[in-house]
Order: sequence, then structure tokens, then C-alpha cells
Amino acid sequence: MLALTALSILLAYLTYRHIVRPLGQLEGVARRVQETKNYAHRVNYESNDEIGRLAAAFDEMLGELDSARKRELFRAGRARSTQTTRRIAQCFTRGDLLPLGQRRLSTDLRQ
Repeated sequence: MLALTALSILLAYLTYRHIVRPLGQLEGVARRVQETKNYAHRVNYESNDEIGRLAAAFDEMLGELDSARKRELFRAGRARSTQTTRRIAQCFTRGDLLPLGQRRLSTDLRQ
């Protein structure tokens, strides 16, 4: 009876160590990414079992999301820069960016 209890405790410990704890780490990283929107977090769990492969795939997915987010932020920055340049050009064309005296002269000449 004592041997069966000891075996049950050992089995519970091994289950915790090899399944529950790594899944908890994975959940913790997912939660940190969700809260911080920082895709640089990683699970860093190395094992050749299913949990290890899941953690590796999750880390790869985070890397892809991080790269995609950086590309999107870069594109958005370029779009804003293009819009700003276009608006400045429009202001120059209309004469809005000229000094006050020249602005009146430019407005008078267009009329």
C-alpha cells in the first residue's frame, strides 16, 4: 500500500514537472504578450516532447508576429510621412506657408 502511494506521488510530480509547469509557462508568456503587446517575450522551454514542440512553435509564432508588427509600424510611419509631405506641398501651393505679407500678395495675385 505504501509503495502504491509513493508511486502515485512520484507520478503526480512527474506529470506536474513535465506537463503542468511548462503549460503554465506558456500561459504566462501568452498573458504577458496580451497585456504588454510586446511580442519579444519567449517561452524558452527546450524539450523534444509534445510540450517542447508546442513551446517552440509558440516562440516561432511570436517571432513572426513581432516581425509583422514592426513592418506594419514602419509602413504606417511612412504613410504618415507621405501624408505630411503632401500636406506641406499643398500649403506651399496655396501659399499658406508664406510669410504674412507674401501670403496676402499671393492671394491677391490669384484673384
